[in-house]
Amino acid sequence: MMGMENNVYGELLLGLQLENQKILLTSLQEDGTLEKHIYEPGREEEAVEALAQQAAFEKKVCILGFEQEQKRAQGSEPYRTKENGQDDRPDCAKNTCHGSGTDDAKDAGQNGKKWIAEPFCRENRMLIFGGGHVSLALAEFAARTGFSVTVTDDRPAFANKLRFPTAKEVLCMDFEAAIEKLGVNSSDFAVLLTRGHRHDGVCLKALAKQPQTAYLGMIGSRKRVRELKDTLEEEGISRAWLDWIHTPVGLDIGAVTPEEIAVAILAETIQVKRKPETEGGRKVSQSDIDMEVIHDLAEPDEKFADQKKQ
Repeated sequence: MMGMENNVYGELLLGLQLENQKILLTSLQEDGTLEKHIYEPGREEEAVEALAQQAAFEKKVCILGFEQEQKRAQGSEPYRTKENGQDDRPDCAKNTCHGSGTDDAKDAGQNGKKWIAEPFCRENRMLIFGGGHVSLALAEFAARTGFSVTVTDDRPAFANKLRFPTAKEVLCMDFEAAIEKLGVNSSDFAVLLTRGHRHDGVCLKALAKQPQTAYLGMIGSRKRVRELKDTLEEEGISRAWLDWIHTPVGLDIGAVTPEEIAVAILAETIQVKRKPETEGGRKVSQSDIDMEVIHDLAEPDEKFADQKKQ
């Protein structure tokens, strides 16, 4: 199951709800300590809200519980999109974070129970500016690899759901207004594929006012990109920030066609996305978990009933 994508109400959390288990939510704090909260059966929505809020602030979050003899539900959640198309999940759970699957069960050392953990994080959006041929391929490929895709163009013929069926959101509006509306954050991957450097300049000036994204790439020749950077620097934008932008965009694989260029861009964004993990980046893992808390979860309900009376 490792690597299987879930939404904020993931498979493990559903299993805990169906089996009337307690829920342990842990989040890694900036000082390296773990904050831990236990939720009694029936308080699943509170756990979801806390999970979503923690992940929204880029905390490293895990849900923990115990594996049962009965098979846990596969590929379903307590809040599903109904036949009428309405998403019945709590507002706090929508578009906020997703699970990355569960590791193998570990021995809790008590009552013969085994515990499992499911890490969550804020979702990665790919913000594509420009609705041309490269964007068509990139939107499809990015959606297939787990990005939540938003495409923006100021031309109705190039910004509609019929043209971009795999995009989660398609905005037909001015680029600067779109960036303001999107509320860019450090989990986002922005790619500028507009039809001219005038529009790229508008995007860059707007993005420079926002929190820095995880990735920012811009298509264009080295000469034209250099000229645009020089112009923006003269207008007061930091040269260090301009030099951080990925230009030419994408890994150098000799791409020529729009589809090949999209593959090169996607490969580069995945490389950036996975780099913290491959270079020892800090995230909640099973080895971080305080086993005393795991033992508490494994004990009979009477202990928690006593705690509530105090």
